[in-house]
Amino acid sequence: MLDAATKAGRNVVVGLKKMFFPATEKAKELMGLEEFGPTRLLLIQYPQFIPPASEIQRYMAGENLGAVVGFLDHLCHPVSLLLFLAGMPKTLWYARSASGAGMATFGYGGDLVASLAFTSGASSNGGMERTVIVSERGRHIVVDNNVRVSLHRTPPDLGYGTSPSYYRGTPEQTTATWEPEFSLGQPYNKGLFLLGYYGEIDELCRSIQDSRAPRKGTLEHARQATRIFEAFAQGPDRLIELR
Repeated sequence: MLDAATKAGRNVVVGLKKMFFPATEKAKELMGLEEFGPTRLLLIQYPQFIPPASEIQRYMAGENLGAVVGFLDHLCHPVSLLLFLAGMPKTLWYARSASGAGMATFGYGGDLVASLAFTSGASSNGGMERTVIVSERGRHIVVDNNVRVSLHRTPPDLGYGTSPSYYRGTPEQTTATWEPEFSLGQPYNKGLFLLGYYGEIDELCRSIQDSRAPRKGTLEHARQATRIFEAFAQGPDRLIELR
């Protein structure tokens, strides 16, 4: 598909919706602020079941296994979020529990570490997803339930054992939070916008109008996500090279 699109001069956008969530786009914008500094740790929580490696191997050999199809179908969501925020990792190591819940750690050559918590079995009430982005400058970003975005800063002049009040700093020096209201009939509080569907079509249309390649949701992103899926077939408790 990459070759065909290139030869035909066509623009292709893949529906990797988490790259287009307004909350995700805001988090990416905040990561780029000079005051935030380099990102060193990325934590993603997503309610996903990890099939046994033997079943992934059988699927890749041609068997139609529902649990693995579901894993392929849904893994692209947290992985596309990872790719959008941090790029393609170099290594993968993961552990799997008896229930299929687990934890994956992605390495970026020492500059950044990312973890993906597969919270299979957790309640779907109260928000199923959470993303935390940590810098090295006393800053971190939290995205709760794909809606609420907070940039956390350490208030100034808080000495250990010497500060009688925590209520210090101006609004620009402390935490800032963005969250849509749901009282008014606005596009920004509708699922078509909050869940990235509008953003996918908007990026495709604008890339065509501007005679440029799509910037996200590309076939290359889909290839990278598929490569990470295939790596899980190598099994848990080992370091897996992704490049």
